[in-house]
Amino acid sequence: MPDPPATSGTTTRALTFTSNFPVPATMNVKGDPVNNWEFFRQQWTDYEVATGLDQQEQKIRLATFRSVMGKECLQIFLKLKLDAEQQGNVEACIQALEAYFKPGLRAISV
Repeated sequence: MPDPPATSGTTTRALTFTSNFPVPATMNVKGDPVNNWEFFRQQWTDYEVATGLDQQEQKIRLATFRSVMGKECLQIFLKLKLDAEQQGNVEACIQALEAYFKPGLRAISV
């Protein structure tokens, strides 16, 4: 069955992810934040590569990242003082969270 025609001259594209690759567990902000962050970050990196998400647009990657990080981590993330450029870049957001969860790195104020 053919795809329906796009409206208003825009094209639509479906996102497809490898369905059998697990979504990362949410970031556990309690307990040992350094090890919890390192575990979450590794899961996220593997997920992006395995699903091809790392090849998608920044806004799709960011929306997915914010969706999987979990409520408590998202609340922390939203309090970080990031400029518009940082907020639009996955790597900058990861660096900001890394600085928050790993003392000794450049501090990001909340």
